[in-house]
Amino acid sequence: MAARRLLVIMLVLLGISTVAAALVGNRPLNEGRTGTIGSETTGTAPAATAPADAPPAAAAEAAAPRGKRVGVEISAKGDEVKVIPVRLGDQLALTVSSPKADQVELPALGLLEPVVPGAPASFDVLARRRGDYGVRLVFADRLVARIEVTKKQRPGS
Repeated sequence: MAARRLLVIMLVLLGISTVAAALVGNRPLNEGRTGTIGSETTGTAPAATAPADAPPAAAAEAAAPRGKRVGVEISAKGDEVKVIPVRLGDQLALTVSSPKADQVELPALGLLEPVVPGAPASFDVLARRRGDYGVRLVFADRLVARIEVTKKQRPGS
């Protein structure tokens, strides 16, 4: 008798969890997740200002230093540590591939992405502070790249 009650309760819980999962829907875990290198605007160029009636996203975009989009693809094969030069204000689209399953981490940004053969890890970061930032494989416990953020060049130099 107790076993039947337990079975009925388990079936009811299974049904409720199935309905809840169907209502929530699917979305990627990292949807809209980007990183920012540094937390404050640096550089010599004055930041642009957004109109007073602009939405908060436009104001944040206007305050960010202007730069170019830099796309970099690296492979985690071998022991070589690749240096990725980026200027202040640049947007870095980083893709890391690996011959083995692992996780790629940017510890300074708190970003972590899985990588498997045929499915690279992707990061999208904005360089807002000078410095060196490591890119490492978690399970292999090794550094695969270094993002080197340097000062912007002056126009005409």
